[in-house]
Amino acid sequence: MLKYILPIFVLFLFSCSSPVVEKVSSPELVLEMEGPIYEGANTALGVWKNPLEAWLKSKNIDKEKIKNIKIISVKFQPNSPLSEKDLQEITLQLTAKSADMQKIAFLNPYPAKSGSADLKVAEEQNHILELFLSPELTVVADVNINKDFEENLSSKIILEFEISYQP
Repeated sequence: MLKYILPIFVLFLFSCSSPVVEKVSSPELVLEMEGPIYEGANTALGVWKNPLEAWLKSKNIDKEKIKNIKIISVKFQPNSPLSEKDLQEITLQLTAKSADMQKIAFLNPYPAKSGSADLKVAEEQNHILELFLSPELTVVADVNINKDFEENLSSKIILEFEISYQP
């Protein structure tokens, strides 16, 4: 009898301990550059307050149960008057008060006829979980543009990421 109970117990123990992986998308995040903006390298900033709060509540889990977060895609959309023809390249980074800045995606060159574009996600991703658990996540876009603008400019991004957590 014991020889049947022990394998069932071991199987149950391992099935309870394997993490669940779920794909999640951010809300549309707005990145802003204050004018005047000159040709060349410029910085756009956006803030995402409590990035995981709604997801944690919807799953009814504690943040301590999250094991890892990995960015899997980034969609970038310039807003008028900025267009894809004005963009040369983009590097996207995340930072927070409690964590170092981390490069998460880039695109060089920006496709001239695409409107929105999928950035190439960085293979090496360190401290992403720490960034997402912070109360405020800052998105920093280094954007090279090929002409001057007098007005403020903005663009939008959507991050898609995988969360590994212990149920």
